[in-house]
Amino acid sequence: MRHLLGLGLLMALVVPANAVDLEKYLPDDTQAVVSLNWQQVLNSALAERYFGRDIEKAVKSKDLQRFTQLFDLDPLKDIYRLTVAVPANVQQRQGSILITGSFDPEKIEKGVKLFANNVKVHKAGTTPVYETKGNDGNPVFLAVLDTELAVLSTDFRYIDETIAKVAGRRKTKINAELAKMVAAQNPKQSMWLVSVVSDNFKQLANKNPQGQKAAAVLGKLEVLTGQILVEKDIKVALQARLSDAAAAKQAVDALNAGKLILTFAVSANEDLKQVAPMILELVNSIKISQKAASVGVDLVISQKLIDKVMEQANKNRP
Repeated sequence: MRHLLGLGLLMALVVPANAVDLEKYLPDDTQAVVSLNWQQVLNSALAERYFGRDIEKAVKSKDLQRFTQLFDLDPLKDIYRLTVAVPANVQQRQGSILITGSFDPEKIEKGVKLFANNVKVHKAGTTPVYETKGNDGNPVFLAVLDTELAVLSTDFRYIDETIAKVAGRRKTKINAELAKMVAAQNPKQSMWLVSVVSDNFKQLANKNPQGQKAAAVLGKLEVLTGQILVEKDIKVALQARLSDAAAAKQAVDALNAGKLILTFAVSANEDLKQVAPMILELVNSIKISQKAASVGVDLVISQKLIDKVMEQANKNRP
């Protein structure tokens, strides 16, 4: 999935985002969805303050310049949103990336052939599907579905399924609760996550002999959601719904205990003496709450703390 994300970031240069009902096009076996609002992150005060030069340098790289010239695109304006669909069986390392935007399929068709070596062209109905190799040598498939949507996956079946849904030949059968959560997410967030916890995930947790207490809590986990907003500071909000209030109380107790252990470990470690105040400030800013069977974890990484971290990082650079 890692190399698929990398290719997704590259191919996102050809697909700016627009309002698309993503839940209609997700694979039926989707259990988790992560969506990155790249344009919002790129234009945030934090990115402009600390990463503007690095971004500009990356944009001027020869490979990226060649790529963007082929498609006549501005990478600082045309990267918008990547939405990653993760299947229930995470061990399969499959899934798909929906890339939303506005682009010219004919230009993409010509550009892909010129930019990538050894590209195979398949057909799913009348839609061209491009096959190339990922960093691990496995096939990666890309299809430009219309002027607003493209899909990337390591499994041709996911491409074919999405094409059929866009064409109206197939309706989505994803988990109904997951679909509602996806539709309810705020598109202005920098990143959001929604997940209906699968039995497969719970089984993996139960196999961990060193985490029996954690497994007991994870076994009662039903839904996870999260949002990240990057501006001058970084706001993180995570929510978990468990099967009952008692399980939620266990989770809160475990999280609070984790904070105490981390505080002690950082304070007692001489090797972390220089950065300990920053780590402790971050840990102390974590707020853990409970409402019935739901647990919330909220965190604000302030601009002041970010400044300290970046100053320390610059000092440590060779």
